[in-house]
Amino acid sequence: TLNPAKQLGIDDRVGALRPGMDADFVLWNGSPLSALSRAEQTWIDGQPMFDRTEDAAMQRRDLAERERLLATAAAARVELLALVATEPAAKKSESADDAPAATQTPEGLYPWLRYASGRGLYSAGQTFDSCEAQAHGH
Repeated sequence: TLNPAKQLGIDDRVGALRPGMDADFVLWNGSPLSALSRAEQTWIDGQPMFDRTEDAAMQRRDLAERERLLATAAAARVELLALVATEPAAKKSESADDAPAATQTPEGLYPWLRYASGRGLYSAGQTFDSCEAQAHGH
């Protein structure tokens, strides 16, 4: 690209990959015109903006975080179901004044918990496994 820059009279700023020059470029694993080629790195204003190896590491990190969050949500759902299952016995054995603060809940919460616990983690009303596979087509 140096020759076109010389013809335009801007070869002092663009046309080569040297310090102090303006250049954005992409490193490909093949011909950039091939549909089979993919960008390995992208550099803009001398700064790396994309690197395929870093991207793969970030995808692995994000997948691990997703799995951790799903496990946390599933554990919270199990706790919620246990709370809903024990609620009627707790109401019969204790009055609201005698119950510890941790077990006191606003009136009307238990019917909502029963409703929500039967619907699964997603609003599609399925478990998180089936919702992901069927309802959203992942």
